[in-house]
Amino acid sequence: MQLSVTGDIKKATRLLGAMKKQIPFAASVAMNDTATDIQKVEKSAMHRELDNPRPATVKGIRVSRSNKRSLSASVFILPAINQFIRYQVVGGVRPPRSRTEAVPFNMRLNKYGNIPGRRQGKLAKILAKPDTFSGTIKGVAGIWQRGKGRNRTSLTLLVAYENKTTYRPAFHFYRHAERTAASRWPRNFSRAIKHAIRTAR
Repeated sequence: MQLSVTGDIKKATRLLGAMKKQIPFAASVAMNDTATDIQKVEKSAMHRELDNPRPATVKGIRVSRSNKRSLSASVFILPAINQFIRYQVVGGVRPPRSRTEAVPFNMRLNKYGNIPGRRQGKLAKILAKPDTFSGTIKGVAGIWQRGKGRNRTSLTLLVAYENKTTYRPAFHFYRHAERTAASRWPRNFSRAIKHAIRTAR
């Protein structure tokens, strides 16, 4: 009995050669799939861990995609969003945007927890009312409102002027990214390799 394996060896060699070319592509596909998985997890976590974030803030989590020439994918936060959201990620002290930071106390806020119309001069409109004034009472600087009728002598702090705002980490961006990458990468890479094998045959 004579057994010839020459044809099988040549076929395997061709397959391995084709696979070698497919591996960077498979790795790139797996990286992009994993980055997309991380992005979805981060957006869900932002809704869960932050108090009603704005849609634009959630959409600020983006993906930089990989290709077979540049095997690198990343999940990042747009710079304009990162200017303020980074304090929710790593904590720290945020300096005021002007001389002081206006922190609301006893006033209606919009659904995102911010002073409504602030960019349109909401604070100036508040101060234009006859029962409000800006001043320092018992060491607390801010916008105050006088009571009405018999309670006219009572004062309510509407907005406090703070020299700084201190944050503790609330949005665990890096933890979510690391855990998701560890759990999703093996599955995504295995799936991409299997697809590459089918394509190479």
